[in-house]
Amino acid sequence: MSKYTSPNIPSPCYVLDEALLRKNLQLMQRVQEQSGADIILALKGFSMWSAFPIVREYLKGCTASSVWEAKLAAEEFGREVHAYAP
Repeated sequence: MSKYTSPNIPSPCYVLDEALLRKNLQLMQRVQEQSGADIILALKGFSMWSAFPIVREYLKGCTASSVWEAKLAAEEFGREVHAYAP
């Protein structure tokens, strides 16, 4: 059995380690504070909307490249929504 598998976690599934997520978000928060920049969540890179309540504690908003992503960001993230077209 791999160190990443557990008899208590069904497979396949998505597993999110909240402590590691918060550790990464705290780093981003420090960068925001020290640089004066705002960091926004790129939905293309992380769209696990069930984690948005945690992420919005640290980040200013989301960026979306489609109407549906913008709708998701507005409804589920509830902070700033930025749009772009690649």
